[in-house]
Order: sequence, then structure tokens, then C-alpha cells
Amino acid sequence: MNKREILIKIREEEEKAIKVISDAQKEKERLIDSAKVEAHSMREAATREAQVHYNRAIEEYNAKNTEEEKALIEKEEKDLHDMIEKGKRNIDKATAVVFEEFVRYIDVKAEENE
Repeated sequence: MNKREILIKIREEEEKAIKVISDAQKEKERLIDSAKVEAHSMREAATREAQVHYNRAIEEYNAKNTEEEKALIEKEEKDLHDMIEKGKRNIDKATAVVFEEFVRYIDVKAEENE
């Protein structure tokens, strides 16, 4: 083998190595993408299964409640809802009070600095 043939052989081997590396990188990316899809699928399946178990547990809990307990729960839920609605109605009043106090504080600080 002469020098030229050796250089050609080296170049061919380098090209083969580059292709092997490129193919390996593509396979790595394909495997990562596949794993991401599988993980997403598994997460969704686990979420659905957890929701089914949660719903079943709630149904079992509610089935065990007596009529008196159910009435008490409904009353508490209504009271909670009423409190939330009352809080929403009062938010404007509370905001106005806080704003007035803030303005008063700013005025006092401005007077102190004069």
C-alpha cells in the first residue's frame, strides 16, 4: 500500500466512524423521545386511575353517612358558600378602607418630611 491508499483508507474509516456516531446520536434522540411519550402516557394513566380511586372513596364515604350527617354536611357547605359570597361582596369595602389608610399614612409621612 502506498501513502495515497493509506490516506484514502484512513479517510474512509473516519467517515464510517462519523456515520456510526451520527447514527448513535439519532438513536439516542429517538429513544429519548420515545421515553418522553411513554412517561407522559404513564402519567396520564396514573392520573386517571387515581381519579377513579378518589371518586370511589368519596362515594363510599358518602354512602356511609347517615341522613343526619348528610344534612349537616349540606348545611356546612351552604354556610361556607354563603361566607364566601359575603366575603366577595365585602371586598370592595375592605379595599376602600385599606386604600384610605394607605393615603392617610402617605400624607402623614409627607407632612413629617416638610
